[in-house]
Formats: sequence, C-alpha cells, structure tokens
Amino acid sequence: MSDIPLHPSLRRLAAKHRSLLRLLSMLLFLCMSGTMIAIVIIAFSSGDLFDLLLMGLVGFLMLPTVLLLSWLMRRLDRWLSRQLEQASELLREGQPLPVRLAPMGLTNRAGTLVTVHSLAGNATAQPLHALINPSFRWSPPPAGDVTVQLYCRDLRPGAGWAALQPDGKPLLGKMVDLVAYYRQIRLWAIISLALIAAAVAVVAAPGIGEYRDYRQFEQDLQSAVASGDWPQSPAKVLSAELKTAQISKSSWTTGYWAQIEFEYFAAGTRQRSNVLYFCNRPIKNRQIAETWLDRYSPEAKVTARYNPAEPDRAVLEAGYTVACESALAEKRLAAAVFAAIAGLLLLVALAVLGQFRRYRRAISVPDD
Repeated sequence: MSDIPLHPSLRRLAAKHRSLLRLLSMLLFLCMSGTMIAIVIIAFSSGDLFDLLLMGLVGFLMLPTVLLLSWLMRRLDRWLSRQLEQASELLREGQPLPVRLAPMGLTNRAGTLVTVHSLAGNATAQPLHALINPSFRWSPPPAGDVTVQLYCRDLRPGAGWAALQPDGKPLLGKMVDLVAYYRQIRLWAIISLALIAAAVAVVAAPGIGEYRDYRQFEQDLQSAVASGDWPQSPAKVLSAELKTAQISKSSWTTGYWAQIEFEYFAAGTRQRSNVLYFCNRPIKNRQIAETWLDRYSPEAKVTARYNPAEPDRAVLEAGYTVACESALAEKRLAAAVFAAIAGLLLLVALAVLGQFRRYRRAISVPDD
C-alpha cells in the first residue's frame, strides 16, 4: 500500500476490508483443518488401507493448497487496497460534480446498476450509467435516489469513481456502457446455463442408473413374493463359491456374496440356475455369505421353486424378500438424492433465466 494516508471518509472501509480478510482467512483455516480431522478419524476408525492412503494423499496436497490460498488472499488484499488508494486519490485531487444516482433495481455480483443524472449547468442530454461496488465489499448502496458529490477524472465507460453522500459516507464504483454491460450479462447467462446443463448431465447419468437399478429390484421383489407359490422341484447343488466385489459403504470396501449353481427338472427338461434368492448382492459381512455356502454345499439335495410361465427361472430361497427390501430402500434414497440435486440445479437455471429477463426488461436493449 502507498505511504499516503487514505482519505478520512475511506478509513472505515479500509477497516472493514481488513476485518473481512481476517474472517475469510479464519473460515478457510477452519474448513481445511476440519476436512483433515474428518479424514484422519475415518481412516483410523475403518483401518482400511485405501483410507490410510487417502489420508496421506490429502496431507501431501495440503501444503500446496495452503500456499495457493495464501497467494490468492494476498492478491485479493492488494486488489482491494489498490481500489481504496485510487478512490482516495480521486477524493483528494478531483473536482466534485453534483449528480443524482438513481438505482435501476438491478444488482448482481458486479454491483448495483444506477443511472447518473448530472445536476450541473452543463448537464448532458443523455444520462450516464454506473456500477456501485457490491455491498459485501464496501458500504451498502442506496435504496433510492441520492444526490452525491461525484469524483471522477473521466466519465467514459470503465473509469473508476468515488462519491460522497450527504452524510459523508463514500460510494465506489465505475462508469459503464449500458449496451456493453447488457451483452456481458447475456454472455454470463449463457455460460452459466451451459455449465448448469453440463452439471445436470453429469448428475443425471448415475441418477438414471440408480433409478434403473431401483426398477429392477422392484421387479425382483415381486418375483420374490410370487416365488412362494411357484411349483417345487427336486434340485442338486452343482457348485458353491464365495464371490467378492468392491462395494461402497461410506468408503470402498470388499463385499461378499454366495453364488450357488444348481440343476432341477421343470417342464420335462433339465434346467440350471444360480439364483440363491432374489436381489442377491455383495454385502460387507463375510460370515453371512459363508452361512449360505454351509447350507448349500456341492452335491447337496435341495428343493427349488421355478416359474411355471418361465421354467428356466428358479430360486432356492423362495419368498425371501429381506434382500430386495433392503436394496430398494438404498436405491430409493440414492435416486432421491440425485433427483434433489438435479432439481436444485434446474431451480438455479430458472433463477438465472429470471434474472436475465429482469435485466432485459429494465435495460431495454434489443438482442443482436
């Protein structure tokens, strides 16, 4: 920062600027430390090698992340301080111009759009337009028309300005060209909608998969219920194996399920099936899966039930619905989460469209 002290009206803004930066630094520190603590707790509580490797990777990436955030904080500090210094120079060296700022009711992250009406004798035929810096950065913009003393070296678009309200509170901003500003808003709206559409596509892909799984488990549940009334047939176990697969239970872990292959007679022919029970999926508890292997050992004589409409479909544990009910509850929750995320993104898209339409009506600039 410059050694020249700030204009007295800007000192309170400078103090607010420093306090906001300190608060932002504290929030970043809490977020990063909280994330690291959560990962450490998960890693040591599960004892899984993958979680321990993940903890090491996060710890390795933490240092460059801290350095990057520190650099961004310094850049933000210098950028905001430079704006304060430039505003201080305008207030000390510039000649005030009495103007009336009339808010147009349009505010976004870039600032509040206002119409500038000159009150001097050489008032221009056409009013000018300006942006007041966002209220979270400096002092809140006026809710209605306000007469101020405007300090600006050049009233052309892009020029920075500072203004003093009747109570002495400052306002900072820049001059804008209304047509160029509208085109910028339109470009941001297009980019935002494109990003939202991409996010919806990313969310929709697994969401559709979860819904398909839900429908499949729903059909399997119906088959499980109906299988209790299917005809019985003597069967023989041909093989019994413990299968494994990676499943997600708060973290990726090994899942187990029993694959039982058996043969039976239906419709006068020998048939084969490997359906122990409907919705047979990998589970985390290995002992439960091994229990099924003990019950259905190879060469064991068992009883199967087959679908009279489809004799090639048979099951050993007829009427067993617990697995399907559990799978349905899990998939129902997953599908609801993906649907909620997609719905939220669509609401954001509608909000962007609504905001853009408000700008279009207020500015009244025709599209190219």
